[in-house]
Amino acid sequence: MSNRNRRVLLKEFDWVLIGLAWMVALALGYYGFQVYFQWSGVSVNAFDLIYLTLQLVLIESGGIITPIPWQLEIARFALPLLAAFTAIKTLALVFLLQAQALRLFFIRGHVIICGLNDQAILLGRGFAGTGDSVVYIESDEGNPLVEEARSFGAVVVQGDPERGDVFTRTALARARQLICVHKDDRLNVQIAVLAQRIVRETRGGVLPTFIHIVQPQLWDMLQAKAMGSRDFDHLRLELFNMYDHGAKVLLQETLAVHPLLDWQAGRLLVLGMGNLGQALVVHAARAAFEASDAGGDHLQILVIDREAGEKCAALQYRYPQLEKCCRLVSMDMDFSSTTFTKGAFLYNGAGGLAFDAIYLCLEDDTLNLNVILSLYHHLQNQPVPVFIRSQQGDGLTGLLGTDTEGGSLLNLHMFPLLNRTSTPDILMEGCREVLAISLHQEYVRSQLSAGVDPSLPVLQPWPELSENLREANRKQVDRMQRHLMDLGYSIRPDPEWGEQVQRLTEEEVEQVACLEHSGWCEDLRRNGWRHAAGKKDPGRKTHPALVPWEQLSDADREKNRIPVREFPDLLAGLGFRLVNTGEA
Repeated sequence: MSNRNRRVLLKEFDWVLIGLAWMVALALGYYGFQVYFQWSGVSVNAFDLIYLTLQLVLIESGGIITPIPWQLEIARFALPLLAAFTAIKTLALVFLLQAQALRLFFIRGHVIICGLNDQAILLGRGFAGTGDSVVYIESDEGNPLVEEARSFGAVVVQGDPERGDVFTRTALARARQLICVHKDDRLNVQIAVLAQRIVRETRGGVLPTFIHIVQPQLWDMLQAKAMGSRDFDHLRLELFNMYDHGAKVLLQETLAVHPLLDWQAGRLLVLGMGNLGQALVVHAARAAFEASDAGGDHLQILVIDREAGEKCAALQYRYPQLEKCCRLVSMDMDFSSTTFTKGAFLYNGAGGLAFDAIYLCLEDDTLNLNVILSLYHHLQNQPVPVFIRSQQGDGLTGLLGTDTEGGSLLNLHMFPLLNRTSTPDILMEGCREVLAISLHQEYVRSQLSAGVDPSLPVLQPWPELSENLREANRKQVDRMQRHLMDLGYSIRPDPEWGEQVQRLTEEEVEQVACLEHSGWCEDLRRNGWRHAAGKKDPGRKTHPALVPWEQLSDADREKNRIPVREFPDLLAGLGFRLVNTGEA
């Protein structure tokens, strides 16, 4: 039994065990007194026996003398010890709750995670490992993960996340960010809507908020609202999906194992079209789309699932570019069938394996084991890498081994999905964050090409930037989105994968650049900066560019125009496009 399972067992049954111990001790005391008085020839009624038994709790044995029945002897020691243990445990619980309330009274800059599951635990451990304070909101008082969360210093507040009072208790107004990882997409959205209202009323500025969304249509709708509307103007709303992120990571690991794999002409086999399998097909096809040229070969993907045809058709409807960049073939097949076990689909006409990589994306670890065992004799000692999704562990590798002399599966690679996708780093790959990084990189490139000193703090790589400078880039993204909406544009998911990018006219570029400069000036003045000639001086908070647009030099105006011109291409790279509201 694992340590977690032992903790879960103790958590679920500790008070039950204590209650049983009390019942046994009281029964022994009652029966022991009954035997004692029978030996003494004294007649007592049941109420007297109950009274005397309860007195044992206070170490009052009624002045009895030897000989004493063994049942009573045990009860005389057990009941006072149980009373002391129960009192200490109750006081410890009360103290914990009071200490937690006190800690929340002073806490600030913390991370709030709504939902307490394995994904939340891994995220919380990651934040705690970097010194961040973590606060969980969990409605289930009996959740066995509560103790595990507290073991690494997290605070667990029990309450309904759809009620505003629980956010008051978790000091949402002073939090650094909010993360929602409930299994229910609807609940994550409801929490974001509630947080938007609370932040508007209690907090200055915006709150970075990350919500986990799996359902594809809901994802598209929310991305449009998060990137191209004012519905969440007080949240810096980012969506994330462990399956989508996991597919990207899995393809990166494929290249690490098979560096010569050509996405444009590769041959992939995907077993299981659940959330991970579908995301894998889409990202592999997108890699092929970005690598493709006119008249080139096409990526070939064979998908096997009980409903492979229907799921592939739904993907092709959602992503029209799939048909242009890959040949997607579906086979409806039961993984327990004899046809599947024979594995004819694995081979090409020459009798060799027909694929460059194989992915087992089934959601059940046991089913994955059954599938790989069914295909074992086909894949034995073959060079083709086989990637197997698992929840967290890599037990199959140990089971099947890697010793070719023993006839093992040499190229087996486990992919523990939760471990790969439940780290704070996943939040750094949100659309706004990537846009902020891209804008910074464009700024650095333009400044270095203009001969600016590369040692300046503002020109350092993103990981080395101060948090203030990073936040300045994030605010620039926020402002540019608002300015584009003011011009009548919205930002929406792009099913065409950037094949046609909506360009801004030079007049629009000028308008947005002017608005962006004004917004930048307001932000700096709000933080105590003022205009002064000469060089920028962070110590004195003076900047020579804190002037109206008309008074800027041509070089400084062009510095503002460059990111505006680049913005549509940056959006396209992330799967978004600008849409003129009048054309929608």
